[in-house]
Amino acid sequence: AIDATGTRRRLQALVAIGWPFSHIARHLGMHQRPLAELARAQNVTRRTAQRIETAYRQLCRLDPAADGVP
Repeated sequence: AIDATGTRRRLQALVAIGWPFSHIARHLGMHQRPLAELARAQNVTRRTAQRIETAYRQLCRLDPAADGVP
């Protein structure tokens, strides 16, 4: 496991620009509850950190409203 600070910050940044956990979770192919747990985690697996980083790079460039987020 690795430190989850970067993972938490990426999730927080996505929420700050308008992406709800439900949409982020759907993008990752996971349920919302485990994603919310990751947002509070102290450590994550390297694979999970990489998945969140990839999702961040993809979603941060998109407009949430264009994806149906009210």
